[in-house]
Amino acid sequence: MIFVIHGTDTDSSYKRFSQLLSSYSNYTQVSFDKHSQKDDLTNAFLSQDLFSTKKVIVIKNTLIVDKSLISLLEKAPRDLEVIIWENDELTGSVVTKISKIAKVENFKLPAKLFYFLDSIAPKKKEIIAQLNKLDDEASLIWNIQNRFLLLTLAKLRVDVSLAGKITKRNLADWQWSKIRQQAEKFTLLQLKSICNASLKIDYLIKSGQTDLSPTILLSVMFLKYL
Repeated sequence: MIFVIHGTDTDSSYKRFSQLLSSYSNYTQVSFDKHSQKDDLTNAFLSQDLFSTKKVIVIKNTLIVDKSLISLLEKAPRDLEVIIWENDELTGSVVTKISKIAKVENFKLPAKLFYFLDSIAPKKKEIIAQLNKLDDEASLIWNIQNRFLLLTLAKLRVDVSLAGKITKRNLADWQWSKIRQQAEKFTLLQLKSICNASLKIDYLIKSGQTDLSPTILLSVMFLKYL
């Protein structure tokens, strides 16, 4: 069986990936990523174990950058167990091809979260009200951190290719253009301050130094810096 886990909600998708992987605890895990040698991956797919050991092949962040993996999957033995996790959403064309041979699960971020991230700007009074409408989810802080990292890179005139390498995400030109337009509304000091503040909030929560919710802490952050 071949499983493909992808989507913009990387927190939920990785939890599903970990859950799926735990169901193969009695299997030998053979792991690969985009830096692995192509020959090693091919051999893992096509070679048979002399001792008939049960094997599961685990692949991370490879399908987005190497579409030839699809043809390799098509040639794989039917009884081979494969789990693929991507930290971004696959294109429609890739999903169409891969769905013929694999079970594909897409984890999307809520549309209202995207709307909120796109709407953040200095002196915008609606920010706190919109923030409080969001679910108090674990991925909220991460998504704000990621957005302000992108905005900071855009403010520093980093190009889309380098930004993708730094954030390890597949950024389309239209997405980067949108980020650059949003970045123009901020000063570099504001962007850096919010990046640092969001990291501190994340640390306080994970280290158990605060009982306040992410929404409250983020509201204070936005009030202070915007």
